[in-house]
Amino acid sequence: MFEKLPFGGRKKEMIQTPEIVQCLESFKTLLSNPVLKENIEKAAYSAIVGDDLSGRIPTLIMTEIMKKVYTEKKEKFRKTFFITPLQSKTFYEKLTEPSVAKIKKELGDDKRKVLVVTEYMSLGHNIDQIVNSLKNNNLQADVVSLEVSDNAKSSINERLKERYNSNLFVGGGGDFLHMDPKTQRHKYHLTGLTRPDTWAGLPERDPNIPAEKVKQVHKDAKLAAEILYNKFFVSENLIKSENK
Repeated sequence: MFEKLPFGGRKKEMIQTPEIVQCLESFKTLLSNPVLKENIEKAAYSAIVGDDLSGRIPTLIMTEIMKKVYTEKKEKFRKTFFITPLQSKTFYEKLTEPSVAKIKKELGDDKRKVLVVTEYMSLGHNIDQIVNSLKNNNLQADVVSLEVSDNAKSSINERLKERYNSNLFVGGGGDFLHMDPKTQRHKYHLTGLTRPDTWAGLPERDPNIPAEKVKQVHKDAKLAAEILYNKFFVSENLIKSENK
């Protein structure tokens, strides 16, 4: 049922979290995009900006992948940042813009794009908010989303390209954290965090989620990243030699 780690020293380890397995399939679609794959291989991104909360786990997976590739290429990966999009103008001005200003300060004069990672885009307003703040601070961004609403995919893609010169890379089948289809409520249990049911709610620790569960999810995210790294970025000759 769960996917094994196919190469490397931990051959017997398996991903225990079903949602991470589902996430893995979406990442396979993403990394099959030759433009995104090439951008990662040539270290075109200085950092990752994760959309909190639903984008937290995909962000951790992408971070691990990029760190492995950059290390192999002897390139510098600067940092992963998390931003919670806030629809309230007051909270936006007090929190989102200053958060992006801090990102710009940390990245300094690095001219590379940043990669914004989210899990699901319905209309794309949250990501617009993040990418616009980045632009206001002289940072360009591309966007990765595991899933995008079919009805809005074309308009979101055009908007990102025209307003921000941002590429949109889309996976498929990634709607595993965003919303519970039965209750229509957000599912953030894999992160160990929760968020009040308000547009201005900031993430906070959820005391009802065991630390052991969160630890396992993080371990599985790293396993997923290693599977994807081996599949898409390790040379074919090395894979053959490890399978002997």
